[in-house]
Amino acid sequence: MGKPSYLFRGKANRDNNEPAFTALLAHWHIEFSYGNPGDGYDLLVQVAPLELWEIKNPEQSAHDRKLTTAELAKQAYCKERGILYLVFEYTDQAAEHLSNHFANGGK
Repeated sequence: MGKPSYLFRGKANRDNNEPAFTALLAHWHIEFSYGNPGDGYDLLVQVAPLELWEIKNPEQSAHDRKLTTAELAKQAYCKERGILYLVFEYTDQAAEHLSNHFANGGK
């Protein structure tokens, strides 16, 4: 039997702190997909409603943590369509979000 899909890795350049986020999602048994370079997000989190997560490394400078052109475009696209586009630097932010998400019935 193969690995659950939430453990598969993509080929895009990843933030150093991203494994902590994917471990959090695996802990919650939430499937996700990795974005490719230029997609404008890091993780497509398969909950309802759909969420796109952009992971920023807090060890980088504020300038390096700014959203890229592709990320800003994807954020605008999501906003227009009611898709959550979330930017996290720390896993505790994501854990709190997931806790609230499921406490509110996935809304």
